[in-house]
Amino acid sequence: MPGELIHLRGPNGAGKSTLLRICAGLLDPQKGEVDCASEQFEYLPAEANGFHLKLGACQNLHFWHELRSGKKVSVDTLQKSLAEWKLDHPIIAGNFALPVAKFSTGMKRRLALARLVVNGTPLWLLDEPVSGLDEDAVATFISTLRRHLENGGAAVIVSHDTRIFSGITTQLLDIIS
Repeated sequence: MPGELIHLRGPNGAGKSTLLRICAGLLDPQKGEVDCASEQFEYLPAEANGFHLKLGACQNLHFWHELRSGKKVSVDTLQKSLAEWKLDHPIIAGNFALPVAKFSTGMKRRLALARLVVNGTPLWLLDEPVSGLDEDAVATFISTLRRHLENGGAAVIVSHDTRIFSGITTQLLDIIS
């Protein structure tokens, strides 16, 4: 529901990531069905950020936004999102930008999280979204998540890092192996 945050919790191997993949339509459920249009959600897996490694930050965000919405994204929107995630340095976001392949793990994750905001989908399916992030980026994620929820967005998050749920009304869904 709009404004709702679900924290999928459980031990390693219990099936949390598998459940997210089912919700994203990447795996078929053994029983029942999932009914969610792909333009309504953004899925971010734990170990892949989904970027073309030879392109720069802006080119990747342009590509994903146009793929998802069929529309061009404004340069202002891109710059604002990159700045929020501290990815607005000319080496990263300039005309001769560093390819994403050269980004650190944390920088790639910041860019993936920036993509969530740029794409503007109402539902976020996130698997360990703060993995590899420094404290500053974790704080940015928390404020971004709060803003998303306050604006009527929703999220289902798998995370062993419970700091990200602090002060946010969260529904727990325990997955037991």
